[in-house]
Amino acid sequence: YLGFRFNYPDSWYAPRYDGTLLYTASISTTTTMQVVIYPDLPPGGDATTLQAQTLQAFGGVSLLYEDEVVVNGRSARRVAYGYDDEATAHTGVFLAFVQDGRGFVVDVDGLAEAEEGTLTAVADIAASWQTAPVGSGLQPGRWGTVDLERFSVARRADFVNSRQGEWDKFAADGQTFVALRTAPANFDTGAVLASLVQAAGSEVGEFVAERPFRTILGGAVWQRVDFSYVNGGGEEIWGFVMVRVADGQEIAAWAEAPRAVYNELESEVFLLMIADLTLR
Repeated sequence: YLGFRFNYPDSWYAPRYDGTLLYTASISTTTTMQVVIYPDLPPGGDATTLQAQTLQAFGGVSLLYEDEVVVNGRSARRVAYGYDDEATAHTGVFLAFVQDGRGFVVDVDGLAEAEEGTLTAVADIAASWQTAPVGSGLQPGRWGTVDLERFSVARRADFVNSRQGEWDKFAADGQTFVALRTAPANFDTGAVLASLVQAAGSEVGEFVAERPFRTILGGAVWQRVDFSYVNGGGEEIWGFVMVRVADGQEIAAWAEAPRAVYNELESEVFLLMIADLTLR
C-alpha cells in the first residue's frame, strides 16, 4: 500500500484508500479496519501522542487495556476499548506508532462476541507490517517502466503515453488518464494546486472541486484536490490533481476516469504510477 504492507484475513475485502484513510471490512461480519495516516506530527509527537489523540477522537469509549508492542522494529502502543452502539457491544483494538516521521493508527473494530478474531487480526497486522517499495506487487507482464526525459515511471500496458504540452499523459481512452508534469519549483504549492483545479474545471460542465487536503503517497506528502464534472455525453467523471516539491522540482499529477471505474483505477493504477515517479 504505497510505502507499507501488512497481512489481513482472507475474509476481509481488499483495503482501499479514501484520501489519507485506508479502509476495509469483513465480508461476513461487521468488523471494520481503518489505517489513518498523519503526515505532520507535532514536535515531539510519538506513539503515546497518537494514542491520546485517537482516544479523544473516539469520545465515549471504555479503555479495556493498553500495552506496548513492536511494529516493524518500532515501539507501538496497542490499546483495546469497548463501547455500546444501539444496544450492541463492540470491542476494538488500535495500534499507534510512528514510521518515517509520519503517524499511523491502525484500528480494528468489531462486535464484542467477535473479540477473539479482532485480537488475532491486530496481532497479525502488527507482526507482518513492514515498509515496502512502491512497485511491490505489480503484476509482471502488465506493468513496465517508461524512461522519459525528466523522470521514469511505472506504466500499465494498456495506458499509452504521449507528450501533450508540458504534460506526459498516460491514457487508456479519451476519459481515462493520468498525466504527470515536472518543473522548477516555486515552492507555492497552494497556488500551483489552485491553478491545476482551474485548468481541470475549464470547458467542462457541472464542475465541483472538494477542499484541498494533505495526503501521504509513496512516503511523501502531497497536496491534493478531488473533483467531479459531467462530460459532453452526460457521463459523470471523477478525478484529482496533486502537487509536491522534491529536490527543487515541482511534481504535479492529474488523473480522471468515469465514475463507474474510478475507485478501482485510483487505487490500482493512478496512485501506483504517481508514487513510482522517480526524478532523473
